Amino acid sequence: MTVITRDTHRTYEDVVSLDQHNVITAKQKYLDATAQSGMCPLGLNTNILEQSMHLLKDIPTLQYKNFDYELIRKADETLLEDSHFTHTYWTLGASLACEAAVKIGFRTTGKKGLIGMPHGNNGATFAGNSINYATDRNLFYGDVSAIRNYYYKSLLESIERFHSKCFGVVIEPLLYQEGLVSPGDLNEIHQACKKHNLLLILDETFTGYYRTGFKWYHQKYNLEPDMIFTGKGINNGAVSVGCVLLTQKVFDQLQEVTKGRFEFWQTASGSPGPCATTLIALPQLKNLSGKHLFSCETIEGLTEEDALAQGFIVKIKNNKMVCSPPFTWTKEEYAKLSTLTTRVIFYA
Repeated sequence: MTVITRDTHRTYEDVVSLDQHNVITAKQKYLDATAQSGMCPLGLNTNILEQSMHLLKDIPTLQYKNFDYELIRKADETLLEDSHFTHTYWTLGASLACEAAVKIGFRTTGKKGLIGMPHGNNGATFAGNSINYATDRNLFYGDVSAIRNYYYKSLLESIERFHSKCFGVVIEPLLYQEGLVSPGDLNEIHQACKKHNLLLILDETFTGYYRTGFKWYHQKYNLEPDMIFTGKGINNGAVSVGCVLLTQKVFDQLQEVTKGRFEFWQTASGSPGPCATTLIALPQLKNLSGKHLFSCETIEGLTEEDALAQGFIVKIKNNKMVCSPPFTWTKEEYAKLSTLTTRVIFYA
């Protein structure tokens, strides 16, 4: 049975078909306001895999260690364009991209401390768990990583207190798990990082690939972070993919300390499938730039059951609707949610 929720304790209707942001069952059509459409702004039934097959016809089945071949170079160019980044490190998913970014930060500085939001969503690897240790799903993994998160009350205060112990700040520019809440003034955080020579690393898994009118959310504020990591959405969720984008400065530092050796890698990272699907999906996502809208706050006490009864699949957290990340719905789709809200807030 196909279900329309991740909650395994409840059973819903069978899904008949998927139509971009809608889930269609035998009884009704639901507007999907959760991460399902969040990962796939082009639609869950888009034919990216079919479109990418012609790119793969002359490529070997497996590629290891980010081999330098034509397809990965083209994917690099597509991923790096419209940004200040110069190099990529491909992984198998966003969680592993977080892990890679943390390893790069450690390797270039020799420090094992970082500063990150405890309630973020930086993946489920050891490094990711060390950042968002306060979430229930990481309850049993908070002490397994040698990486330590030095967070105290706020990011800025944490930077002032602990900068000497840390290599950088790792944050989402919008905290998806908290309902797209800002972790603070990004420009102030960036300036504090510069002051204390900390790397600013942004998790753009939920906020990237043109959803906010820019390729990456940080560009809205004219920021130039040292690294970002991302995944999923760069190929519309077609196959598992992740990537770290680095500046020339960080790349040069990594080359210096490693003496040019490729010290860590993941089997099949940067393999043909992720590269081909990224090449197909990113231009389509770019064409959607600026055509989608942010999420909204909802009436206090709204339940998922109430929303489902009205034809909306939503996630409620702390009396806020945790919607698909920014710019996921069209204006017309967004208007359908007006029955659930006392006020609609546009952040654009």
